[in-house]
Amino acid sequence: MRAELTDTGLSCFFTFMTVAEGGGKRAVAKKLQDVYVPALKANYLLWPAVQIINFKFVPLQFQIVSSPSISSIENNTT
Repeated sequence: MRAELTDTGLSCFFTFMTVAEGGGKRAVAKKLQDVYVPALKANYLLWPAVQIINFKFVPLQFQIVSSPSISSIENNTT
């Protein structure tokens, strides 16, 4: 489920941002080609590892906090 949402959400984000910046169809296609696949690969590398660590090592009472914390760090560093 998360994989499908990631694919759709990421493509919508890059499409919307490119259009908002004044880009047309070619700019959207170039942005998706240049940025979408590397961003998706990075996402697929990061989140499975985060979830494995979360469920294996983080105590139950802190698991609800760990994913949003990593998400905040990811969003502020990219």
